[in-house]
Amino acid sequence: MVKKLLSCFVNIDANARSDYFDGTALHLAASLGYLAIIQELLNKGANVDIKNAYGETALRFPAESGDLGTVQFLVSKGANVNLTGEFSFPLHYAVESGHLEVVKFLISNGAEKNAKNKYGETPLQLATSLGRLDITKFLLDSVHVDMKSEDGGILLTSAARSGNLEIIKFLIDKGADVNTKPQDDVIPLHEAVKSDNLAAVEVLVSNGADINAKTKNNTTTLHVAAKSGNLAIVEFLVSKGADVTAENKFGHTPLHFPKYSGSLKIVELLVGNGADLHAKDKTGKTPLHYAVEFGNSEFTGFLVGQGADLHAKDKKG
Repeated sequence: MVKKLLSCFVNIDANARSDYFDGTALHLAASLGYLAIIQELLNKGANVDIKNAYGETALRFPAESGDLGTVQFLVSKGANVNLTGEFSFPLHYAVESGHLEVVKFLISNGAEKNAKNKYGETPLQLATSLGRLDITKFLLDSVHVDMKSEDGGILLTSAARSGNLEIIKFLIDKGADVNTKPQDDVIPLHEAVKSDNLAAVEVLVSNGADINAKTKNNTTTLHVAAKSGNLAIVEFLVSKGADVTAENKFGHTPLHFPKYSGSLKIVELLVGNGADLHAKDKTGKTPLHYAVEFGNSEFTGFLVGQGADLHAKDKKG
């Protein structure tokens, strides 16, 4: 049927582009999984590596959908597995969608294992950030990352950001350093706290993560937790010895941050564990200044009741 249909168009241009879907008939057939049409288009002279408006070849589509048969066919016809589009390589799309067999095939046919997508991620980094455990295991065996190096730290930080416990535990078992600082002095624990994942926080701390580690802005994990308003994480960090008086680059202590989340319980917890009511940031403002500025009468009443100085002045007087 396909052959008969195409034979009706003797002078068909197999590489003609359509404004409707920003590509050629080959791109459309590949995106729909129509292998028979793909075969005939190639027989009619379609360029297997022609790019659409986003710089993508037809290979991107079956790689993303997990259509291994079409991937194999296109590669057998000379498709370049390392041609990138505007965003990613075919390998990245296979990783992102969780298609292990496609990942294996592409790598066995020369796909660059350390290629980076538009966002600077390698396939392995993408797999860890998305919680693709089977693909992470396969790629880690393929690229032989030194888990004690910064590369290992980047992977663990990505996993902590996504909060996938299986990936976090797997990488730690493989030797990833829980206190590595691959970028901006942020350790994986900062990312786990930021993602509000208590279970991930507990795993990292139980494996030696430094609760009081500071970023380049001197931000601790307790600063992050207090700002996000996650009471359970604040409680856990304080119970493990987090410094309730630590100051960041701007002079903020954790007690300056509940203004964002509106959590009175966090304020009560911090004060009950020694937070300084009178701590001033670089502008001279105390937690009470912020409670008043944000119009939080509960904070204001509690802080005043605990002895906060009503007459404290910031640098503006």
